[in-house]
Amino acid sequence: MHRFSWALVLFACTVLSSVAASAEPWVEFKSAKYGISMQLWKSSKLRSKEEKGGWGMLEAKNDVATIWAIAKLGKPHTPAEIEDYGIQVTGVASKYWKLLSKGEKTNGWVWYRVYQASDAKWVIRAVLGVGPKGSYLLILKTTTADEMANRAAYLAWVKSVKLF
Repeated sequence: MHRFSWALVLFACTVLSSVAASAEPWVEFKSAKYGISMQLWKSSKLRSKEEKGGWGMLEAKNDVATIWAIAKLGKPHTPAEIEDYGIQVTGVASKYWKLLSKGEKTNGWVWYRVYQASDAKWVIRAVLGVGPKGSYLLILKTTTADEMANRAAYLAWVKSVKLF
């Protein structure tokens, strides 16, 4: 087989395995402490920890993608402060972030912003803002192949995030 053919087979296997991993059912996750609910993969491997500066983090993983739900209770932070924290968490410079939408007084948000950052390998979707209990930063990071195969599910995830 030619080198190109093997590369095509390898690419197809990668795409199919990522589709299979992310096409699984979603379930509702809810945290009364942080006042947040959202959809997570049913088989998510969950891990929580307290970050520096008082930010609490929940990490959910499947075979291909990761979701981070990060919250800091109490005094609301400014958009710039939350954006800067998102840049620290992801390691993606601000010049790569694209604002997709923003709003207020929806699903418990006082205000929110939705961003996307991407390159040839990764796609990151982020929802950040302020709600009744504090400041929030929610990030979904996956491969470009997985994002293309599951774009509708990931857009639905963004809309599933509610604060209370």
